[in-house]
Amino acid sequence: DSYEVLTAPSGWKALELLRAHSVDLLITDQRMPGMTGVQLIERAKAEQPQLSCIILTAYTDPVDLIAAINQGHVYRYITKPWDVADLVQTVATALEEIALRRENEKLLAEAERRLNAMRGMVEVFVGAGALATYGDIVDAVTAFVEQVVPLDVSATLVRETGCQWLLDGN
Repeated sequence: DSYEVLTAPSGWKALELLRAHSVDLLITDQRMPGMTGVQLIERAKAEQPQLSCIILTAYTDPVDLIAAINQGHVYRYITKPWDVADLVQTVATALEEIALRRENEKLLAEAERRLNAMRGMVEVFVGAGALATYGDIVDAVTAFVEQVVPLDVSATLVRETGCQWLLDGN
């Protein structure tokens, strides 16, 4: 009920749909007109590498299917007749794995961004000792902030020790 489902009468039509839509999970039969399920999966994964795939088939020649599983192209292979509860659980688990993979990628990208920020901070502070003036240090810190934080405009406010900030506009 909570999934958008696209259907295709052949592997070629399925590839057309995959080119037009972002898809998380492909469920295919092994025997189809024009190409096998394994061939469809290989072509689909060439276009959408993160795609998770399930083969749902009565065709049980294990050579192609085992190769597809071993190459990481197939999430699960289910033979007909299938148990509806098992199929529903397999779909839910496959989609959950995709969501976890995406979340992991997002967290990894954030960790990488923070690590790069820390490296930049170290470079600024180590290099600050070689800078001639406080103005040069402020410029280096400002340049660093512009690399780490997405911004259009930045301002640096500096005051001498003992001076008061005037915040009321006077």
